[in-house]
Formats: sequence, structure tokens, C-alpha cells
Amino acid sequence: LRQVVPSDGGTFSCTVSSDQGQGTPRTAVITVIVPTTIYSFPQPTVLFLNGDRIELECSARGDNTLDQIMVSWFKSGNVIDTGPLVTQKDETEKIFYATANLVIENAIASDGGPYQCVASNSQGHVQRDTSLQLMNYPAAPGQPRSKWAGVGAVVLSWTEPSIPGNTPLTSYEIQIESKGNGIFRPFLTGLNPNEVYTTVYFLQENQEYNFK
Repeated sequence: LRQVVPSDGGTFSCTVSSDQGQGTPRTAVITVIVPTTIYSFPQPTVLFLNGDRIELECSARGDNTLDQIMVSWFKSGNVIDTGPLVTQKDETEKIFYATANLVIENAIASDGGPYQCVASNSQGHVQRDTSLQLMNYPAAPGQPRSKWAGVGAVVLSWTEPSIPGNTPLTSYEIQIESKGNGIFRPFLTGLNPNEVYTTVYFLQENQEYNFK
């Protein structure tokens, strides 16, 4: 038997036969135990903002011929009350499923840190780890400055944010103001986050502009 499942278990018998007759059958009982595993779990790091509602799911499965699987969440070694487990039995495959959902309403910085989910029964226990991390936005990049100016165009450059934050930059945006009207509007969007320069075209002659 290869890649056995619980339904492969049962009573097996072997009988030897020859032209002299038939021997006494020998029987064997095979019980296939499903190992306890955690099959659904958050990413190793979960980012959040102040005030977010966070829901972390931990789902485990194991053999339903044993005692019930217990699924628990911990933070820094302390158990967290997540309420009753969501459970289900598959009688065909003899598998027991259990899920514990950790819900945090209006998350704040102190909710960050390492969390563990532990699934256990009489076979032992398995553990998975994750971490909640407060998302920090990057600081603003440096003020754009003119590196070169020509007819109807200017090359702008700027410095990277002094504080990069803990999430990757996705793009830069250049905003423009026709000097005197006091209104900045997006002019170039989706600029490559790995470059700190760009060329602005289609500017009117004898018109002053501010960029940010």
C-alpha cells in the first residue's frame, strides 16, 4: 500500500494454498493514523495600520479516532482566549478538522509582536509562528530640483526618503503648480521607485512652475 489514507485501514487476511490443501488464514489489523497538521495559517509577517481589524485563522486536521484536536493561539507564551473552536468531522476519511480564529479589533502598536498557533492531541503537538508588525509609511522624498532645463522641458531629481518605512516603495509622483495659482496637481504618476530623476515635457515658455 502506498500513500495510505484512513480508509485503507481494516482487517487483512492471508491464506496459503497449494495442491496439498489450504493453510490456516492469518489476519492483521491495520489502522492508519492521520498525523496532526496545521494546513491553513497566516504569512510569517502580517502588516497592519492603527485601527485595523485583524483576523488570523489557524486550521488543523488530524485523526478523528483519537481525542479531539485543540487549537490555541499564544502571544509571547501566553494563551489567548479565541472563543469556541470551529470543528468538523469527515467520517469517510476519519479526519477531524478544527479552526481557531484570532480577532483583534482596533489594533494598536502594542498588538504587534510574535504569535504562535499550537494544535495538539494525544499524538503530540505542532506549532506555526507568525508576527504582527505595525506598518510604517516612508518619509517624503527630497524636494525636486532642476538638473537641466531646455525649451519646454526640465530634468528633475530628488533624494530618497530619509525614513524608508517597513514596506517597499511602489512609485513616485510628481506634482506641478503654475506659479501663482497655489494649486498643485498630479503631473507624473507611477514613476519608477528605483530612480530619483525624471524629465518633464510640454511646459510652456515664459511660465514659472513649482514641483513637489
